[in-house]
Parts: sequence; C-alpha cells; structure tokens
Amino acid sequence: EAKGLFKTNGLSDVQIVNFAEDKDINAALASGQLDAANIATHTAMGMVAAGLPVKIVLLLDVSMTADAII
Repeated sequence: EAKGLFKTNGLSDVQIVNFAEDKDINAALASGQLDAANIATHTAMGMVAAGLPVKIVLLLDVSMTADAII
C-alpha cells in the first residue's frame, strides 16, 4: 500500500483482513465478503473439494507448505 501498488493497478478501498481459522476464511469467501484470499494450498484444495467456486490464480512459492492466492 505504501508503495502505491493498489492505486497503480486501479484498486481502491483495499482492506487486509486476518483470520485465525480456515473455516472463517471459507465462510467469508463463500458469502462474498472477500474478493480474494492468500491461503495455504491445502486450504484452497479443501475449498475446491467442498464445491466452493474458487480459482487459484497464483502460486506464491514451492515448498512443503506452498501458498496460493484465490
């Protein structure tokens, strides 16, 4: 935000929200409260398996605990 990346890419009113548990992220995404999330790959795969309409758009790293943005 401090570098102006959101504004440069046409994004406004960006809010960073932290969650303690996967179930809370799932609920927020499913209800439309979130437009995107930075989550662990296993969480994303669980969402897909549960039938949530998510799309993995970026793999952040390749590791034993790889993450994705959906």
